Amino acid sequence: GRWMGAGLSHFCEHMLFKGTTKRPTGVIDQDIRGAGGDDNAYTTSERTVYHVTGAAEGFDTAFDVIADMVMNSNFPPEETTKEHAVVVKEIERYLDNPDAVLYEVYERTLYQQHPYRVPVLGYPDRFKRVTREEVFAYYQERYTPDLTTFIAVGDFDAASVLPKIAKTAA
Repeated sequence: GRWMGAGLSHFCEHMLFKGTTKRPTGVIDQDIRGAGGDDNAYTTSERTVYHVTGAAEGFDTAFDVIADMVMNSNFPPEETTKEHAVVVKEIERYLDNPDAVLYEVYERTLYQQHPYRVPVLGYPDRFKRVTREEVFAYYQERYTPDLTTFIAVGDFDAASVLPKIAKTAA
């Protein structure tokens, strides 16, 4: 579609850590670490994953933070500009890696019609033109409860999780 090759899923991965309507820039990581957890994310051709590893006692906080990130990110303009530059550098490092370039050629050859042919980071020229408005519109369209899967594993009360998910998705 209109966003093909822009690397917007990967850019969203970076931006969701930059603040929400409830948590300003920097508070997401503080809240997760304050609850004894660690957070990270990654993007592949098939999915973007946001994850927290932590103790069962910190589950409520971790769930609240992840749900807030996914549903209420606000993409502060100044953070979007900074993170755009970070991703440009990431693309440049990727293109300076012969194994990565070979893999990209392989994907393009194997998937001549399928979207997998497009690099997850996006095409450099296309990504460099991405605006805050464009990535935020993509986020608003794609980050909805019906397009989101929540997986929890560990020592917590599973019966108490479903009502939290239902309340958040409502």
